[in-house]
Amino acid sequence: MQSTHQAKLLEPLSSPNNSVDWRFLLPILPESKILIVGQSCDDFTRLFNKLGIEAIPWDYDFSNSIKAPLFPVTQFDIVAVPHGFPGKDLSSNPQHHLEIYQTMQFLLKPGGIILVGFSNNLGIRRKFTPGTYSSTVAQTTRLFQKAGFKEVKFYGAIPNLSMPDYIFPITRQTIGFILEHRYRTKLSARLLRWLYNPIFTAGFSHFFTSYFAVAVAPTASSENRFQVNAH
Repeated sequence: MQSTHQAKLLEPLSSPNNSVDWRFLLPILPESKILIVGQSCDDFTRLFNKLGIEAIPWDYDFSNSIKAPLFPVTQFDIVAVPHGFPGKDLSSNPQHHLEIYQTMQFLLKPGGIILVGFSNNLGIRRKFTPGTYSSTVAQTTRLFQKAGFKEVKFYGAIPNLSMPDYIFPITRQTIGFILEHRYRTKLSARLLRWLYNPIFTAGFSHFFTSYFAVAVAPTASSENRFQVNAH
């Protein structure tokens, strides 16, 4: 899954700019109601609305206490946070971090889908950018599970979330193929064969620079769903 061209970014995180983006990871239907978190003026929002798909942007500093606004849609089929939650280091306050995920669950219909992009704290060649949402595969899995989500799946994004050349499931074959395809001119044939080794791929799966995580909200609509303040 490689981009056929590279387009110039006109503004930071203005998307879509490649032939590869996060939308194909989600079960988007003409009747879907989508919340896009993190950008008040997002190209994806405009594109969805042009297609007749209701998409609402929510730009919010998640460093503050969580208060979900009263959206025109009661609950959403999909909540997309493609560049992570805006705000300062959320990991410094684990309870607040968990409350963010609980709020996302509250905003979803039972059985709805959430996508969260994050920069990997353990990522090889990771470049720290102030304000960038960061986590790890293990931490994100725990947050989803504690908030009641299920069926958590991870997809690597190379080289970054905003302009990926590749988005791929974390499996032995896809990791080997992506790395071989990306580094075939830089590594020897002997080293390229190692990219398919199960020990190597299992270990390396936690060290990509960026990931998209996709999870499913619980289907129960009573005690398993969280309540949040609205304003």
